[in-house]
Amino acid sequence: MASRIELSGRVATDPELRTTPAGTSVLRFTIDCSEGGNQLKIDVVVKGSESKKLAAKMRRESKIRVEGILRQVSRQLRSGLAENSYEVVASTVETENSN
Repeated sequence: MASRIELSGRVATDPELRTTPAGTSVLRFTIDCSEGGNQLKIDVVVKGSESKKLAAKMRRESKIRVEGILRQVSRQLRSGLAENSYEVVASTVETENSN
């Protein structure tokens, strides 16, 4: 079952645009949704043609609103242990560049 999520905050990392071997553009960044002592930073993934447009206008500290699906990601560490984290696969991203 997929969990829909909506987050707003600021871009916490420089967005990273890559292209898969199949030619799909993928943009990754972290959003900082911290407020009033509660800290929340979560990774966001944007796939497809929209990712190139966002990469061109998005900067660290830009205000942002993201909607998408929350998914758990498991990665194998070099030590052999598994690391679990969460990321949002975005369906909608709205940015407002800060000056």
